[in-house]
Amino acid sequence: MTASRAPSGMDSVAALADIASTQEDPGTAILDRLSSLIGDESMSFIDRYNGLSCARKFLSYCVHYGEAKFEFKDYVIPLLPIAFRVLESTVEDEIANSVVSQDLATQKRSMEADVIKAFRSSIADVGVTSVISYGSEVDVDRVMEVMETFSKDETWQIRQATIHFLRCFQGAHKFVFSKEQTKKTMLIVSNLLADDR
Repeated sequence: MTASRAPSGMDSVAALADIASTQEDPGTAILDRLSSLIGDESMSFIDRYNGLSCARKFLSYCVHYGEAKFEFKDYVIPLLPIAFRVLESTVEDEIANSVVSQDLATQKRSMEADVIKAFRSSIADVGVTSVISYGSEVDVDRVMEVMETFSKDETWQIRQATIHFLRCFQGAHKFVFSKEQTKKTMLIVSNLLADDR
């Protein structure tokens, strides 16, 4: 990009002012945009997966570098459904429904595999990181609601990730679990263990 085509400082200031005037909390705007990536048909496959890669980094940074008490309840828990939904592979449908070269198909498969692998790692990080202990009991309930939903998902990879997450999450947080939450965890796990996959 040449200097004459670079964005001016005034354009950036105006764009930030516009965002600030429409949203009181920039975190809400970020969360809304990241949450909408998974189903955004207006973006190309590559742009959507680049966006999902950024969402995964945002999730990881919230876990590792954020203020544990607020980032977990405000950003990590709301992004958990996206993290699990990404584990469902859609690249073959994307390739079948469009005419693409072999190189582009390979690039799409590789990109999706990288994003899925990165989200699996982030899900594991969330499961074993004890940041929820700084929050409230309601935070555990919110995580359990997400896990209960995905324990019934049609995609076996998502159900498998759910049971692995619960094993780690409950083990790392058993000191903050109530008896009811422990029972709910055991019910979800026992139902998943009975799963054919």
